[in-house]
Amino acid sequence: MRRILPLLTTGFLLIAAAFYSVSITSCQNVVKTNDTTIHNNGTTIQGHVYDAKGFPFRGVKVYSSKNNYTTTLIDGYFSLSNITYPVTLMLLKDGDSTLNVYQNLNANNTNLTYNSYSDNTNYQEGAFIVHYPTIQPNKNLMIAFASEDITNFSYNYSIADSVQARVPITWQGDKQTILGKLMLLVYQRNLFQPFLISSYDAYAEKTVYIDTLRIINTTFVGTDFTTNPEEAVVEVKNFNFSSSSDNRIYFSLAGNTNSDLFLDNYNFRGDFDFIVPKIFANNRMHITTNAPYTTDSYIANNAFTPENSIVTFNGIPEIALITPPLNGTNVDSTTTFFVKGNTNSVGVYCYNFNIEGNFLYSVWIYNASDTFTYPDLSAFGFNLRRGASYKWSVQKMAPFGNLDDYCSVPTNKILRNFDTQANASYFTTRPPDTVSFRPKNNSLK
Repeated sequence: MRRILPLLTTGFLLIAAAFYSVSITSCQNVVKTNDTTIHNNGTTIQGHVYDAKGFPFRGVKVYSSKNNYTTTLIDGYFSLSNITYPVTLMLLKDGDSTLNVYQNLNANNTNLTYNSYSDNTNYQEGAFIVHYPTIQPNKNLMIAFASEDITNFSYNYSIADSVQARVPITWQGDKQTILGKLMLLVYQRNLFQPFLISSYDAYAEKTVYIDTLRIINTTFVGTDFTTNPEEAVVEVKNFNFSSSSDNRIYFSLAGNTNSDLFLDNYNFRGDFDFIVPKIFANNRMHITTNAPYTTDSYIANNAFTPENSIVTFNGIPEIALITPPLNGTNVDSTTTFFVKGNTNSVGVYCYNFNIEGNFLYSVWIYNASDTFTYPDLSAFGFNLRRGASYKWSVQKMAPFGNLDDYCSVPTNKILRNFDTQANASYFTTRPPDTVSFRPKNNSLK
């Protein structure tokens, strides 16, 4: 997803340490602007913007929480008045609308200096690295972009050529409260980018390699929170998510294996609260909470091919109970299958059954009280030899809507096959795509 990042109407925060220096040592066609000071005099913002070759930026857009201002630079100079703070400044080079630089300004900022670098190799207008000499808690925006071909640059540490950045990032909230929309975005492979908290998920498909992200003792009051680290250990502790509006909190372990997502002492309140973890193969998600839940609270799982992946809630794996023959190659026409709803969840599991690679039937399990017993399998028209192999698959779980939309689909739509083996009577992964829970009183029913 390489769409243009929409302009924001709220302030930004960045989870990152102070930028003391950023240097690029291996990129092509780098354009560096002169150091530019943004003067903030009352309600006026003014400054000069040139690139290293002396060509001016032709457009500057300034956005505030209440107003939208656009001006065209003349000889690199811009001046905007009657600004309502805080504002976000966007510099557009050569009239293009591609994101180059965002900068959040508050009225108490009198001299804010930034440097930006552009590499025009991979992007229409280049990707910028913006850094400030220092960053203070709850102060303004800091973004760093880099092009994919930049494989060696420093960000308070060194990265060897062609080596992925593996760094810990910790944000100790210390009872801070974050207002407005919140989203962590991560960027392209083969480079490191710090987390950007913004309002829009413009670059969510790009990834950053981070060993550990910690968000501790932090309260977020707003509408969205998203983090999408890849190959990461994500620890979110004592995180309070509170709003009276429709809320979603997304935690994603995207595309790689051996990742852990820990939500420890996670609390959320609101009319609608969602956790949407995208758990991929061989990843693990662990949720512990003592939060009170409303009847409209959900924990939803968007999962795709969650092979060998485990999601636990308060230490309990979210599993569905099936009692087939313990040997997965010992089914015949007299075999009886018993399926019982997951005691930890409410919703509609759609279990598909295959024998000898042929899709046989689907079962809908609505809740923990539902059971389903399969009769003589010969009723399905299969002449089964003793010892035939069989597989269960979980196609979807349908918390809402027409069940026909979720079950009885062609075999090629089945997302996950389960081999039933000796002494294994439980699914150890949860259904893919959408799983909805209605937890109450610290338990899942």
